[in-house]
Parts: sequence; C-alpha cells; structure tokens
Amino acid sequence: MVGPGCYVYKPRGVPRTFWNPGPGPARLVELIWPAGFERFFEQLAELVRAPHPDLGERWVELGLEYGLEFVPEWIPQLQAQRGLRLVGPE
Repeated sequence: MVGPGCYVYKPRGVPRTFWNPGPGPARLVELIWPAGFERFFEQLAELVRAPHPDLGERWVELGLEYGLEFVPEWIPQLQAQRGLRLVGPE
C-alpha cells in the first residue's frame, strides 16, 4: 500500500487496481505516456454516462482497443482479501 505523496511505477503487463481504503475522498494524478491513452478514459466515461448504461462486453472491447486487458476473475479474490465492495453503475 502507498500513502500520500508517493509515486507508483506501473509497468505494462502487470495486473493492478486502485481503491480508497479510507472514508474520505481520494485523489490521484496519473501520468501516462506515450500520449493517446487518455482517449480510453474519455470513451469509457461516455459509456458510463449513458442514461441506462449497459456496458456488457463493450468495456472489455474498448480496453482491448487500447491494449488494456481486464481481469474480472480477480475481483472476488480482492474483495475477500481486502474487504472491498464494488461501487458504480450496476
């Protein structure tokens, strides 16, 4: 776990996730290079903002367009180990 003011290097090909362990809001600044990956977040935001988001497999396809592979089978393990709960559109 990292704390305030820390830097984290995230190499490609290594599964990772983020969560906020505290009760208050969390902030992060992420620098991604080379440029272009910011469009993934823009397109993902459009999917989630839809009046009735039905992400289905579209979020997985979108990730693959940008070389990003999701590992959903990892979620139950993380939830059990860390006491996490998913939030967001259901």
